[in-house]
Amino acid sequence: MSLKIRSVSVNNQSIFNQLIFEVDIPYCTNFEYPIQISGILSTANGNTEIATLIEYRNGSQDIRINSMDDNSHNNKDNNAIFKLIADLSPKAIEHIENIREKHTPKDIEFKIELQVKYIQANYKGTYATKGDQFNIPFIKFRFEQMQVNHTINQSDWIARFAEKLGIGKFLLLELNIPEIKKNNGETLNETHELLITKIKLVENFIKKGEWYAAMTPLKEFYETFKNVELKNELKDLLKEDCHEDLGIDNFFKGIDSFYHFVCKYIHPLDQTKRTKAIPTANKEDVYLGYSLAISILNLISKKLVKKDENCK
Repeated sequence: MSLKIRSVSVNNQSIFNQLIFEVDIPYCTNFEYPIQISGILSTANGNTEIATLIEYRNGSQDIRINSMDDNSHNNKDNNAIFKLIADLSPKAIEHIENIREKHTPKDIEFKIELQVKYIQANYKGTYATKGDQFNIPFIKFRFEQMQVNHTINQSDWIARFAEKLGIGKFLLLELNIPEIKKNNGETLNETHELLITKIKLVENFIKKGEWYAAMTPLKEFYETFKNVELKNELKDLLKEDCHEDLGIDNFFKGIDSFYHFVCKYIHPLDQTKRTKAIPTANKEDVYLGYSLAISILNLISKKLVKKDENCK
């Protein structure tokens, strides 16, 4: 038998970003037992250490060790189950995502290197009394290095790990979705839900690392502000906070400029209908458009909440 990864999961009971590895540690029955484990978690693709592995809530175990040959540890016939935990720093998570970006499919392969401490029986000496001889049991500790790779495929990473580890969430700007009173017929209220849908689509593509795909809902987000009724309603709300016409016009011009910026990643033609090269969409390009979109949506949300409060 050999070292085996039973499962990998996110520690939902911690406020920190942690992975729990459940592992099978091989041992030889009646001769030895693993009593202590520690190790290093690395990304196999880049061979970069990202976290320390330590034991996590492993329960007590009754064991029986009998006399056997010193070489018995080479004939492992059983497994002991241990849980190990890895604290993932923001830098470690960023490194994992960078590794995923560079590979197709966007799986992540971990390398788990462990040092296992075994307790063993070592019958070397004898004890004589009244003509009888008895074996004298000695306890010996032995250390063994083990290594195994474990791959989490793209679909599992997105479904079970990404959101729980905060991937796809912009750390400095958080989308605030308040409860807003529904006023039928008002373009801004109706558009607010549409804009939220577009942002969530962007977040889903960010979790997958699909940067080109993320540009389409970003373009649709900024394109929404071409609606004249929407612009007029938002303009009235901005004026209530003493914004001047020039500043408001510059605000909408900025959104329109960003719309054309995002379009470069989608359309092969420029504004003069000439063919152009499509820029490479990277993570930082998407996050630029995403962070601005969240800021704009949060601004609209605050204005709508304020409007509802003034109407009460």
